[in-house]
Formats: sequence, C-alpha cells, structure tokens
Amino acid sequence: MAKSKNHSTHHKNRKDHRNGIKKPVVHKKTGFKGVELSFARNQRYARIGTEVKRYVRGDLQEQKPHRNPRQPLKAIVAAAKSKLAAKKATAKK
Repeated sequence: MAKSKNHSTHHKNRKDHRNGIKKPVVHKKTGFKGVELSFARNQRYARIGTEVKRYVRGDLQEQKPHRNPRQPLKAIVAAAKSKLAAKKATAKK
C-alpha cells in the first residue's frame, strides 16, 4: 500500500518559538570577497579620506597625543647604540 502522508507541521511552530524567533544578524561591515579588485582597492583608499576623528570619553575634544608615542625601530636601535657607546666611554675614563 502506498504512503498517504507526506508532511506535517504539527508542534513545529511551538518548537520554533521556544527560544524565540530572532531576526538575522546584520553585520556592520561587509567583506569584499567576490568584488572586482580595482573597485575594492579604490574603496579602501576612499575610506581613508572619510574617517571621522575620535573623541575622548564622549567629550567634544580632540584626542590628546600619547606621552610616549611609538618610535620607528631604527630610532630605537640608534638610541640604544648611542647609550652603549656613552657607557663604554665613561668606563674607559
């Protein structure tokens, strides 16, 4: 004998609502996967010019410069070498 019943939604709606029916998450930034390379590159450069200045703790003041800003590696190495040379010079005296 052939089967007569193919589908049923019995209890399905109740199960769906147990954890709540949530809206899908919308991501703020979408990726550039599958986008034309020249367009994606141009968007990256265009975004640099439209960046908004950051504020400190919600105040309308510009962010203060850091007390000890990061220095390039060459400057750090040069400072270390000059310190070492000064140490050697004082040790010889």
